[in-house]
Amino acid sequence: MLRSIRRRLRRKTGDRSSCRISASRRALGMEELESRHLLTAGPFEAHFDFGTAVSPLASGYVPVTESTAYSGPRGFGWQSGVIYSRDRGVGSALERDFNFTRQGTFAVDLPNGRYAVDAAFGDVGAYGHDHVGVFLEGTQVDDVTTDAGQVVRRHYEVDVFDGQLTLELRDLGGYDVNAVIESLDISALGPPLPWISI
Repeated sequence: MLRSIRRRLRRKTGDRSSCRISASRRALGMEELESRHLLTAGPFEAHFDFGTAVSPLASGYVPVTESTAYSGPRGFGWQSGVIYSRDRGVGSALERDFNFTRQGTFAVDLPNGRYAVDAAFGDVGAYGHDHVGVFLEGTQVDDVTTDAGQVVRRHYEVDVFDGQLTLELRDLGGYDVNAVIESLDISALGPPLPWISI
């Protein structure tokens, strides 16, 4: 199990595609994490800035482009769908660029538990996007519509039981076929809520 966790949390020097896991919002090296026995490393956090390969990166965020495909060693990325990216050239580093798809799934490996998921949707450019379906762990949690030039932020909470959080974006109809995501922030809240199966 430690080998699996080690693979997920490994950071390579100079590799901007490695997921930043933080305690007090700083990256932990593997040696430091092992010396703290995984118990005092602090809660899981991950911050993703979706955009193009040449766009400015928001401070404290990991870049995600249309070519950031999920892999086990990376521990995050686009798992399915045809993904595109754009940079409008205006606005903050977090809002000026984005990824978009008609239907795509983004996955993040993490310990089982309950998580806060904060995502930004929309486009600072001249296009609105209607009926963007947001699915967490296979369940629809939102239907987001934005006007031209608008970026909206949504907060969700979700339980993860299989070691991987999945966020699916899906066009649910309307005049625009693109589901657009600007950023994604994930932070641990604690153990999953108890539930009863009938």
